[in-house]
Amino acid sequence: PIPVPAVAVAQRLKRGWTVFLGSASVFLYRDANLLVLGATVGDPVAISIYSLSEKAVKCLQAAARPVNQLFLPKAIAALRGYDRASRGALVLLRGLLRPQLMLVGGGLLLCYLVLLPTLYFFPDWLRANGFDKAVMLVFLMSPAVLLGVANFMLGSVGLNHLAASRYLFATIAGVGLMNLAWCAGLTSAVGVAGGAISFVLSEAVLLVFVLRAYMRSGAG
Repeated sequence: PIPVPAVAVAQRLKRGWTVFLGSASVFLYRDANLLVLGATVGDPVAISIYSLSEKAVKCLQAAARPVNQLFLPKAIAALRGYDRASRGALVLLRGLLRPQLMLVGGGLLLCYLVLLPTLYFFPDWLRANGFDKAVMLVFLMSPAVLLGVANFMLGSVGLNHLAASRYLFATIAGVGLMNLAWCAGLTSAVGVAGGAISFVLSEAVLLVFVLRAYMRSGAG
C-alpha cells in the first residue's frame, strides 16, 4: 500500500466538485416530485399510488444500470481522441447508445406484455385496489428509463469526460429547479398524473440540453 498525499486528495476533490454537485442535483427532478405532490395534492391515497409507481420506474432504471456500466469503459475508450464535446464525439457515443436503448427497450416491452394481460384478466380486483392507476402511471413514466440511459451515456459519461462537467452541472441544476415549478403547476391541474408527466419531461429537457452541448461545439 502507498499512502496518498492529502494535497493530492484535496486537488481531486476540488477538480471534481461539479461532478459531485451535478449528481446531487439529480434529486431535484427524480426525487423531489413526491414532496411537491404532498403540497399540491390533498389525496393521500393518490400520493401513495404515485409513490409506488415512481419506485417501480426507479426499479426499472436500476435494472438498466448494468447495461450502462457494460458500455461505460467502451465509451471512455472511444472518447480518448477527443478533449471537448463535438459532433464527432456524439457520433461515436450514439453508436454505443443504440444497442443499450434496444436492450432496455426490449426489457420494457416485456414488462408491458406482462402487465397488460394482467389488467385485462383481473380488472375488477385491480380497480378495487388501485393497481390499475399505478400501472397507468408506470406506463406514463416508463419513457424516462430510456431517456435516463441516454442522459447517462451522453451526459454523465460523455460531457464529464469532455471537459464539460460545469455545463452538465448547471444544466442538471437548472432542469431540477424548472421541474419543481412545472411539477407544481401540472399536479395542481391534473393531480398525480402531472407528477408523472414532469418526471418524463425533466429527462427529456435534460437530454435536449445535453445534445446542445455537442451540437454547438461544431463538427470536430
